[in-house]
Amino acid sequence: MNDPDFSRCIRDAGGRVTAARLAVLRCLAAAEEPLTPDEVLEHLTQTPGHVPDRVTIYRAIDWLSAHGLVRRLATVGRAARYEPVEDREAHAHFQCRRCGQTRCLPAPSPPLPTLPPGYVAERVELVIHGLCAACRAGENA
Repeated sequence: MNDPDFSRCIRDAGGRVTAARLAVLRCLAAAEEPLTPDEVLEHLTQTPGHVPDRVTIYRAIDWLSAHGLVRRLATVGRAARYEPVEDREAHAHFQCRRCGQTRCLPAPSPPLPTLPPGYVAERVELVIHGLCAACRAGENA
């Protein structure tokens, strides 16, 4: 997704296109894994141009999440992580219980169970918790 698409998505969601919203969307779209708001700030400080302050980044993420442009991932004992909602299918994630690293898994998610009559799924999350390779290697050292 390029910047004109980001701007259009924000406008289509009924919002004002701001530098912070665009910066957060760019950052999350470029990331290889879901990021915490503090990681977004860290990434933005490494890129040239104006860097929104921490409060502005949190507000931008809250707005983008409330309007369905980014999704909040369930995490255990760590800050929430976010990823852009794109035209791709939902996918599973792996989260390391020690370092908190969260990775998108390329394999398709398992099929959903059949819901009772009248029920409608609005959001599905599959997060596999365990140890990443680095933390596991440290455990065996």
